[in-house]
Amino acid sequence: MVDFAVLQAASKYLKQFRKNFSLTASRLVLPMATKKSQATLVRLLESGLREVGDLDKARFFVIVQNVVASGSPPDRIVASVMVRFLPGGAPYCCGEPSCYSRVFRSDGMAELGDFLRRKMNLRQTVAVELKVRSEYYDGISFSAHRGG
Repeated sequence: MVDFAVLQAASKYLKQFRKNFSLTASRLVLPMATKKSQATLVRLLESGLREVGDLDKARFFVIVQNVVASGSPPDRIVASVMVRFLPGGAPYCCGEPSCYSRVFRSDGMAELGDFLRRKMNLRQTVAVELKVRSEYYDGISFSAHRGG
């Protein structure tokens, strides 16, 4: 069951984010790539984060802010993501995203790399590094008694 307050907070935050940053695809740094392929990589990464990290059940909102792919075809992807903790998921045990989703741990990043490899029809492994920045919505509380 989806909590309406969580969706409302996520929608409000996304509107605010879009005001501050023009387009996600325009913030990509992907040498020798078209804007269409950059946007595709962002969508693939967001899809992989949702699937591998089971983010549809998570209690926070994730936005891909920057992606750098190296190699041709890509064999390494470094992405900056912002994790926004929402009040509908509170109380949290801590402010660490890895408590709530395996995609932010090393085993999850390997699984995310495999997801991207399959979706991009590549033979070689794709190493993924996520640089995570956390933000907390007003009213977030932490409780050491609750685990993710």
